[in-house]
Amino acid sequence: MPIEKLTPVPIEPDGVRLAIPARDADLQDGLTVEIGGVIRCAYNGKAYDGVYECNLADAADTGRPHSYLSWQPYAPSLIEQDTREHRYRFRFAKLARGVLPSVRVDIDRFVDDFLISPSEVRGSLTGRFMITRVEGAPFALPWHYALAAAPALVLTGAAAWVIRRRMTASVLDYDLVAQLHRIREKAAAAQRAVRNEDRQLVAVRERVKVLENGAHHLARQIQQIRTGRGLHNRAQLERDAKLLAQRASVEPSNEELLETLLVKRKSLEQLAELEQSEHGLADRLSRIEAVLENALAGLQNVRTSNMADPVRNSVCQALDSEVAALREATQLQPDAAILGRSRV
Repeated sequence: MPIEKLTPVPIEPDGVRLAIPARDADLQDGLTVEIGGVIRCAYNGKAYDGVYECNLADAADTGRPHSYLSWQPYAPSLIEQDTREHRYRFRFAKLARGVLPSVRVDIDRFVDDFLISPSEVRGSLTGRFMITRVEGAPFALPWHYALAAAPALVLTGAAAWVIRRRMTASVLDYDLVAQLHRIREKAAAAQRAVRNEDRQLVAVRERVKVLENGAHHLARQIQQIRTGRGLHNRAQLERDAKLLAQRASVEPSNEELLETLLVKRKSLEQLAELEQSEHGLADRLSRIEAVLENALAGLQNVRTSNMADPVRNSVCQALDSEVAALREATQLQPDAAILGRSRV
């Protein structure tokens, strides 16, 4: 089967874990991904690709591998490398059913190496890695590269101080990360399109930033709902409810049976509500992307021609309307955890 590369998705240097979708076939045949790109650390002035530290000429120094990528459930094998182009292929030889592989930039490792806070690390990192799932990649002999574990405490001078950094890293599904990447790119382009001399449009930058931040919030809400839904099997719940209903028609005085049937039906109702909430949030996220794209087109027209005031005002009004709708939509927090804790 020919090798097919799918759409690359960014791994931002912010510590957020990116989930890599795995099909059933990957459980037996293995999963291959390709990582490219370089990140730079302003704190020490160095650059890093997916495997190695870079020298002053930005070439990969094969004698200085690093541990700034964190993989789950285990570090895959490096099977192919192109150090000139900073492209590396990794392979998960086998995946357990239900286990979702993921990767992130290990902010904790930078904290341990430089003895600075996580926020300082994030502020010093620029650039991004790009990860691509590779279909039909041939299996090669593995070159194992183990990730070292980080110590729990950091001590400096005569005083000991503890950095709280082992927070649960948010995992976003592949499609959400890809959509956020598109939104981020459109928002950045829209902000660049605003000229400082056009005072009527300077406020657009703030509105665009609000929408970009809101998109991240919506994506996390969608992921929360998906996680809650993933704890339950709708088909099994429906089968159980149907069987219980049949038994209840024969044993109408069995209170325990009726109580169990009530719980099953309530769980199905909650699942339906979660699905509806997810669809609504996904529609809002798509609308943000569309509004930013439309605003970008309008702002680019400003740069190439003299836009009439009514048209200029419509750009601001569209952004204001979306910001207001976003704030209203995010006031309702879907409680996926409640359903996640219920037993069915």
